[in-house]
Amino acid sequence: GFRGWIVSDWFGNQSTITSLQAGLNVEMPGVEPRHFGGYLLDAVRSGSIDEVLVDERCRPVLRTMLRLKSTPDPGADASLHPEATGELLRRAAASACVLLKNQNDTLPLEPSSLRR
Repeated sequence: GFRGWIVSDWFGNQSTITSLQAGLNVEMPGVEPRHFGGYLLDAVRSGSIDEVLVDERCRPVLRTMLRLKSTPDPGADASLHPEATGELLRRAAASACVLLKNQNDTLPLEPSSLRR
């Protein structure tokens, strides 16, 4: 099965509960969440969403962070090798990027027109 995680477009998330139920793991931009963050905490506290589902959405992200040893370290100095870090980030972004051209207004797809 799919072992990755789902990230929203920048400011693309439009809901708290529905997007989490649909499989969204990370809302972007992450520094100022519009529907996750405090709203998600409120939804769990009110019983609108089960904390187990939040745990399920966090697990793939945390698994990746642990595998890459990229857990936050407040004492880490990211400026030790800025050139090497920048080059690595550029290569990673270039190899992971998928560019879609919305030719003839194809997107968003109409679910009823899709086949399995």
